[in-house]
Amino acid sequence: RGCPMMARKREVFNEVSLQMVQYLESLGITSIDFDERQGAAAPWTGAYRLPDDVVAFFSEFDGIDLRWKSEAPGGGTETIAEVRFARLADVKQVPLDAEENDGEAVGDAAVCFESYPSVGRVALVYRDRDDRDPRVFFQDLACRWHYLAPSFTAYFRLLVVHLGITNWQYAYTPIGVDPVARQWMSLFCPERLLSDVVDRRR
Repeated sequence: RGCPMMARKREVFNEVSLQMVQYLESLGITSIDFDERQGAAAPWTGAYRLPDDVVAFFSEFDGIDLRWKSEAPGGGTETIAEVRFARLADVKQVPLDAEENDGEAVGDAAVCFESYPSVGRVALVYRDRDDRDPRVFFQDLACRWHYLAPSFTAYFRLLVVHLGITNWQYAYTPIGVDPVARQWMSLFCPERLLSDVVDRRR
């Protein structure tokens, strides 16, 4: 973190994430690991065109690898949140089968930029090859797709208000967040948890 350019990346991320890092520090969180990366060196070469906000993001950060920890009830520390966007070269098109969503057509193609083995993956879902405004969906571990946001920027804001807490995407599925995620959300972002609960009841 002694390199001025690398330190700047952390500052820029704090700005684009609506002061998320600063907010966590204000809560007394001292274990915040942020892998400062330069912007992607080459453009994406996939079959579908990335939206302008995605291109702008990856031109500043070639992916994101951030995690923060808090003291666990039984002692020690526990990883509460992890934000892991793939490097641009690793952003890939993934299968998007209608059968995975009870026969309902979600879209024409999915381009995954965020994936967690124990959670699921997040992807841009295109209606067709000419779609310039793909929506963001979450694919859970049962391979079902769930709508999250109308754009990458809107999704990133959702991620920020949930502080990247592990499993937060499940708030937008019929299952809902698990008890552990609910506990951490009630402690660190109670307003968001309340909003998610109200939205699920509608």
